Amino acid sequence: MGQVLRSRQSYPDRILCSPARRAISTAQILAKELGYDAQKIDIHESLYMTGVERMKQIILKLEPKWNKVFLVSHNPDITHLLNDLTGAALTHFPTCAMATVNFEVDEWGHITNGSGRLASFEYPKNYK
Repeated sequence: MGQVLRSRQSYPDRILCSPARRAISTAQILAKELGYDAQKIDIHESLYMTGVERMKQIILKLEPKWNKVFLVSHNPDITHLLNDLTGAALTHFPTCAMATVNFEVDEWGHITNGSGRLASFEYPKNYK
């Protein structure tokens, strides 16, 4: 999936990641593929099975200088977060899936439920 992001020239300003070993490994693979300094991956306890509201709090407090932020997290919370922010009705976010959500806001803190637009949703089985 990192190759897909690279082919689209989709590079993160920041990568936020769950503390789970598998999530960190995924974030490191993405970082390497995209030329992102893996030492700058932000590990957040609130991205590991703490609920959607805690995940939203992280998003609302992101630095304004970051325009493109990658979250590496887990189900079911990531599926619920995506649905809340975009109004989508996904039932499952597959392993290693990636979604692009666009927001028409000036600051991360202005994001509300339904304010995002699901611009893309990709997962590995689409590329086999």
